[in-house]
Amino acid sequence: MKTQNIFAKYLAIYKFHSAYGSIEGIKRVWSIFKEIDLFDITHRVNTRTIKVQSLEKISYMPYWPAFTSVALEMIKFSHNYYISAIRYSDLQRKTVFVDFGSGLAKVPIIASETKKFNACGGIEIDPELSATGAKNLVTMQKRLGAANLFSLTGNVESPKDISKLINLIEANGVNTKTSTIFIFNKNSYGPETLKNSLKLIENYFTSIVYLYQNPIHSYVLEDLNYRQFGSDSKKSTINKNYKYNLYFKHEY
Repeated sequence: MKTQNIFAKYLAIYKFHSAYGSIEGIKRVWSIFKEIDLFDITHRVNTRTIKVQSLEKISYMPYWPAFTSVALEMIKFSHNYYISAIRYSDLQRKTVFVDFGSGLAKVPIIASETKKFNACGGIEIDPELSATGAKNLVTMQKRLGAANLFSLTGNVESPKDISKLINLIEANGVNTKTSTIFIFNKNSYGPETLKNSLKLIENYFTSIVYLYQNPIHSYVLEDLNYRQFGSDSKKSTINKNYKYNLYFKHEY
C-alpha cells in the first residue's frame, strides 16, 4: 500500500476540523501525529495508511488506525483486571490477543510488545490491508524474537473463517478450552456482525475479554450477558477515538 503524503494529510485534517475553530484544527493535527504517525516512525512500519472503500456489507467500517495511547491503555486495564478476576492462581492459563478488523496490524503489534500474551494477531476482511499487516507482523517478529504473531484474511462472521482463526490460535500453543481470548474491536462493524462474531467465538472460548473502542453498539454485549468492568475516563464530548468500554464473560 502507498503511504499517504504526511503534509497533505495534515493540511486536509486541519481544513476539516478548523471549521470549528483554528485551535480545534491544530489540536486534531497534533493528535494524529502523536497517536498515529509517531508510532510508524518509531517502529519503521506502515500502519497509518487509511483505506476507505465499499466493503462486503455497508455496515462494515473502513480502516482507520487506532490511537496508540488508547490501545495501550485498554490492553493494560484489561490484562490487570484479568489477573484478579479470571486468572486468580491459575498461573498456567494462557492468553491470546486478536484484533477483529485488524487492518494494518497496529494493535496486535502494541499487544505483543507488552509481552502479556502467548500469541497476538488479527483477522481482516480486506486482502490488501491484511497482506500489508502481515508484513508489519513479520517485521516485528524479527525484532521481538520469540513473540508469536499471526494474521488471517477473513470475515469475523464467517464460521469457516473463524474456524481458520481457531486453528491459527491453537497452532501457536493456545488451548481454546483452557485459555482466555482478548478481542479488540475498533467499531469495525454494525450490531448484527458484532453479535454474530461473538456467538461464533463462544463456540470455542468460554473465557472472553472484549476491548471495544468507540463502543457504539455496547448494548449487544450487554444483551449477551457480557459484564462491563471498565471504560475510559474522558468526557462524553471528547474525540471518539479516545472512547472505549471493556467487557468480559468467563465460565468459572
